Amino acid sequence: MNRATSVGFLVLLAGLGVGATYLAQHASEPRISAQQRVIDSRNLLDLLPPNSYDNQPLDHPLALENVPLAHSTLLGGYLATQAGQPSAVLLRSQSLGYEGSIELLIAIGANGKLLGVKTLKQSETPGLGGKIADWPNAWLQAFAGKSRSDPGETGWALKKDQGQFDQIAGATITSRAVISAVHDALRYFDEHPRQLIGGEAHE
Repeated sequence: MNRATSVGFLVLLAGLGVGATYLAQHASEPRISAQQRVIDSRNLLDLLPPNSYDNQPLDHPLALENVPLAHSTLLGGYLATQAGQPSAVLLRSQSLGYEGSIELLIAIGANGKLLGVKTLKQSETPGLGGKIADWPNAWLQAFAGKSRSDPGETGWALKKDQGQFDQIAGATITSRAVISAVHDALRYFDEHPRQLIGGEAHE
């Protein structure tokens, strides 16, 4: 085999290798995408009571994108339904903590009451504000059942600010950011029920 033939043969092998890799990657993309969707679904939907919805909320995104609120920004959201009726919304909210942005997932029932709050992303101080990333999270669970008016406007603050909520130990700024973002989301839901659930909030 002369030099030119050897080079040609190596180029052919390399081309076949690249082609095989390309095909393998594209063949596995749907499977990887499906697996990622399952992970995302578990991560996002575990705030909702298991029997509270029968649709695929991630397939029903809300018409929200970077909506500025008083103390936070709504990045997006999803609608959960049961028997064709809205049962809850999941709102992705971003606020500014002590070290940087905090992204929360806030679940609100169709009656306007908070179902739960979960931290999706944060860069707060480990052992202090970073505790908001723990799951399950006792501090965040304290918000469940609250609404825009329960507590009242002034109640949505830390006890040290004459409000009704404890703070994460050593993390005043982080705690304030989360409380404000949750209150923002509840206020937005209360003021935009038609946009979010197609009608008025109801008990």
